[in-house]
Amino acid sequence: MKIHLYQLTLVLDTPGGVSAPESRRTDSAHAPALPLARDAAGRPHVPATSLAGSLRAHAEKTTGGEAARLFGELRREPDHTVATASPVRILGTRTHLPEDTDTLRRTSTAIDRDRGAAAPATLRERECLPPGTTVTAWLRLDDAPGSGLLAAELEALLPSWPVRIGGAQSTGHGRARLTRVTRRVLDLATPQGRRAWLTRGGPALFEGGQVVFPGPVHPAPQHDAPLVFGAPFSFAINDALHIGSGCRIEGGHHATDRNEHLRDHLGRPLVPGTTWKGLLRSRCAFILRSLAEHAACATLTGCGACPVCAAFGHSAVPGVSEGGLRGRLVFLDSPVLQPDGTPAETVSRDHVALDRFTGGAAAGLLFTDEVVERGQVALTIFDEPSDPHADPLDPLLRDVLLLALYDLHTGALGIGGRTTRGYGTLNGTADTAAFLEQEVPTARERLGQALSALSEEVTGG
Repeated sequence: MKIHLYQLTLVLDTPGGVSAPESRRTDSAHAPALPLARDAAGRPHVPATSLAGSLRAHAEKTTGGEAARLFGELRREPDHTVATASPVRILGTRTHLPEDTDTLRRTSTAIDRDRGAAAPATLRERECLPPGTTVTAWLRLDDAPGSGLLAAELEALLPSWPVRIGGAQSTGHGRARLTRVTRRVLDLATPQGRRAWLTRGGPALFEGGQVVFPGPVHPAPQHDAPLVFGAPFSFAINDALHIGSGCRIEGGHHATDRNEHLRDHLGRPLVPGTTWKGLLRSRCAFILRSLAEHAACATLTGCGACPVCAAFGHSAVPGVSEGGLRGRLVFLDSPVLQPDGTPAETVSRDHVALDRFTGGAAAGLLFTDEVVERGQVALTIFDEPSDPHADPLDPLLRDVLLLALYDLHTGALGIGGRTTRGYGTLNGTADTAAFLEQEVPTARERLGQALSALSEEVTGG
C-alpha cells in the first residue's frame, strides 16, 4: 500500500477567513459580531472542512460530477443509503499571519431601499485575516496498490483550484491562490516506508517531499472570473470622500474626536467591496422600480425572483430558496490612490450641528471627519456564478448596472457618508467616461424595450 502525503501552501490575496459567530464574547461590547474561528491556542484558524468543501466543489465542476472517486459520496438508493469514504483526507491546517500584523475588522450596514440611507439595526462588524496570510494544509491520499490514478487526478486538479476561504465572497473576501504543493510517497511494503510511518508523525511526516507545484508541466492557475464590462472602471474624487471605519480617533485635550476613514492592511484609504455592492444594488433596484413597480423588489432580504436578486444574491425566501443565493457579481475592495499609484492623503474637516432655535452652532456638537479630497478608485466587478453552467448575466441587469454606474459618474449618485452634504461625488476618468457615454444611450433603449415587453406580459396585453 502506498500513502501519498501532500503539503499545500495557500496565500490570501484579499481579506478573508472563516467566521465563528458562536464564539463571540458576550461580555465585551467591542467584540465583533462575526469573529474568526480560532484553534485551542486562540490562533486564527481555517478549518479543514472549509478547504475540503471548496476542493470538492471544484472537482465537481472540473470533472463533470465525477468527484466521488476522490472525495467519496452519500448516495440514496430506493431501499438503503450507500456511503463511500473519501480517499482524500485533509488532516489539518495551520494559519500564519504576515509578520507584525494583526487581524482586520470591517464594519458594514445595509441600505434602506426607500430612504437611501443606512437601515436601522443593521450595523455589523466582521473580523478578517489580512492579505498575505499563509494557510498550510496537510493532505493524505491512499491510492490503490500499483495504480497511482487517484494521485494523478488530484495533482491535475490542484493547479486550477480557485481557492475561496470563508464568507463574503461576493464582496471579494477570501480569494486565495495555491503557491506550492509538495508530495511524499510512503510505500508500506518497504522497510523505509514502514519506519517513517511508525516513527514520525504530524507535519514532520511530510518533510522531504518532492515539489509538484509549481512545476514546468502545470499551467499558471487562473482564478479570476471574467470582468462584467471587460475592464475595471476608474473614478476620481470630485470633492471629498468619507467611508467610516466605525472607529473614532481621540483628539486629545481641547480637541474633538475624529471619525476615522476606513483603511486596508497597508494603511491606504479604502472603498470596500461591501460599499460598492450595497450602493449599486440599491440603485439598480431603484431604477427598475422607477420604470416598472413589479420589475424589482424593495426588501432588504430580497425576493429571490427579480433580476437584482439573481445578480446580487438574496437571503432565504420561503417557497423560493430555503438557503438563499450567493450573488454572482463580485465587487473587490478599492484602495484610494493618487494618479502615480501612491496612497491618497487624508485631511480633517470640522463640522458642527446648527441650533434649530438660535440659528447658530449647537453647543457640544462639534465633530471631525477624516476625508480624502484627491484620489482615484478602481471599481472591479467580476461575473462569478456559483454554477459553472449558469446562463450568462441577464442583459437587462447589465444595462441597469450601466445606468447605475453612469449616475455615479454624473454625480446623481454619491458614495460613502455625508452624500447630502457635499461628500461622495465621483467622476469617471477619461476612459471610463468615454465608455459610459458611448454605452448608456443603447442601454437605455434596450432597457425600455425589455420593460415594455415585460409590462405587456404582466398585464396580458
